[in-house]
Amino acid sequence: MNQKTSSRISKRITRERSIKVVAHTDARRESLTELRAGSFSAVVRESAKGGRANTRIRELVARHFKVSLAAVRIMSGHHYPKKLLTVRI
Repeated sequence: MNQKTSSRISKRITRERSIKVVAHTDARRESLTELRAGSFSAVVRESAKGGRANTRIRELVARHFKVSLAAVRIMSGHHYPKKLLTVRI
């Protein structure tokens, strides 16, 4: 492997961070509060129906970490308030 190929491969390697989020839906005000390292509380206006709250939580987390929406994935908890998300940084 030459120098050019190895530099391209190393650029593709990304770091993922797992975070826990507790969701509170149908609120008047939205917020994302860090409770402790790697644990957040997300308060969103959207209801849990149709995945609207999950999308808004992903948007808030993406804004917090300054990454795109595609970099935030819900790994577990799609239908529950306690969620496990991964963020590609």
